[in-house]
Amino acid sequence: MGTLLKVGLALCVGLALVGGVHRLWLSGMADRVDVQSRQPAIPQTPSIPAMSTADAEKLRNSLVQKIPAIDTASGQRAGIIGLSQRIDTQNRNALSHVPLPNGSFGH
Repeated sequence: MGTLLKVGLALCVGLALVGGVHRLWLSGMADRVDVQSRQPAIPQTPSIPAMSTADAEKLRNSLVQKIPAIDTASGQRAGIIGLSQRIDTQNRNALSHVPLPNGSFGH
């Protein structure tokens, strides 16, 4: 019975020691986190002055770019040239299927 009592006492002392070490470690980590959380993660920058003195129209004109009108004449020219080339190709193809006259003109 004495051995069983010694084992129980050793178990209680061991659990108390592990619990105490755990609590000590946990409080050390909590202190570290607390110290680091007091320091700002991002440095504070000076605030930007209010835009009340700026002219809104000048600001809008400087930010929004004026796009000139798009000239579509070159695209129209390319379309017309492509169409005329297709018509010319079709005409040449049709003429290549017509027999040439051999000088008798239907005789």
